[in-house]
Amino acid sequence: MKDIIDYINMTIYILGSIFIKNLSKIYDLNTYYNFFSNGFYIIFVIESLLIISFLKKPSIKNEIKKTFKLKKFYIPFYIILLIIIVYFYLKYFFIRKALFFTLIIGGVSEEYFFKAYLFNSFKEKKYNILLIYIALSLAFTLSHYSIQTFKIPYNFKLFEFTFLYQFFTLIFYTYIKDIYILSGIHIIVNLFSLK
Repeated sequence: MKDIIDYINMTIYILGSIFIKNLSKIYDLNTYYNFFSNGFYIIFVIESLLIISFLKKPSIKNEIKKTFKLKKFYIPFYIILLIIIVYFYLKYFFIRKALFFTLIIGGVSEEYFFKAYLFNSFKEKKYNILLIYIALSLAFTLSHYSIQTFKIPYNFKLFEFTFLYQFFTLIFYTYIKDIYILSGIHIIVNLFSLK
């Protein structure tokens, strides 16, 4: 039964992401300045609710506790990531407030969903690890599908980057087992899209 729930959650997340990211107002550059009048507000609220719902799951609670035990070793990495995020905050906050917060919340919610929740869930079921990497990388890539970015013919460079980013960060996560470092990296990658 838990298998089916995991697959349903993954499908809903992917389809929901595709639907939301294709709302016409999301990509209207003229609405970046007004936080409440565009699709970014919708994504911000939905992804904030997703994070709250993930925190109630026992597997996520265990992940958070496990990460805090490893914390001392990773403090320098947290500081570096925080400095980079603050730099982007100071540089872009007043220009694109809605986009800035959406990219931060989006990065955290995607890491919790794909790594802390789905990856650990599938790994516990003893699925082939390479198959998990490929399936979740493909699911992650599909959740980033939008008519505007993946035009026909497909923007294969963007498709490949998204797939490879998730594939290699899943491998990285397998070894470091720290969701916060990966959330920080994801946020920074998202914030680079502001340039």
